[in-house]
Amino acid sequence: MTLPAKTIRRETGLIEAICSEHGVGHPIYGSAHWLSLVTDNSVDTWMVHGCCGCCNDTEWQMSTLETSVEIANQLINQLVLDHKELIEVLTEIATEETDTDSAASEESVFIIHARKELELAGLFDSDSDYGGLLGESVLELVQVFADQGHSGLSASIAIKLFGLLASFEPLTPLTYKEDEWEKHDPDFWQNNRKADVFTYDQGKTWHDNAGNTGSCLNDK
Repeated sequence: MTLPAKTIRRETGLIEAICSEHGVGHPIYGSAHWLSLVTDNSVDTWMVHGCCGCCNDTEWQMSTLETSVEIANQLINQLVLDHKELIEVLTEIATEETDTDSAASEESVFIIHARKELELAGLFDSDSDYGGLLGESVLELVQVFADQGHSGLSASIAIKLFGLLASFEPLTPLTYKEDEWEKHDPDFWQNNRKADVFTYDQGKTWHDNAGNTGSCLNDK
């Protein structure tokens, strides 16, 4: 009596036991039954094959039954692993979506507040300064600030820094060194880090528009 030499899986998913004597593939019943559950074909349809007669033997059938059980256990184990991985992925996605929704909710409150205040100030109105463009530009800046996701501390620092830089103010004290001066003519220099600071004596003393003055030599 000839027993199966090996099993193969066809492109259809059907698993066949290969006769070691004749090289003929005989469908394994458990595989055919499973495919009948997930396709429109019956078990009998999946069991059709060019038979050499070996699969009619009881020992052959018992051998392929054991193979079916082994394959089923492998599939079950793989399904359990796939299920665990799927649960982990779905849990991770749900966590990310929760975090994103929370951040989006906080940002939306921030934007709603900014839009409301700009509307109350009339800065979106067509008859306001610059035809409502100021309101739109400020709201755009607020949106960028909200998208950055600052904490309370970093937000206050970023606001202070942006306010200074947007006003063309320096972040550190002026040095009054020669490379800080824009020389418009021999007796009129303008500070290139703070536009309202000037010198009229080639960098010896400085003056600003507020009436303040000092020695560039002493302040270096």
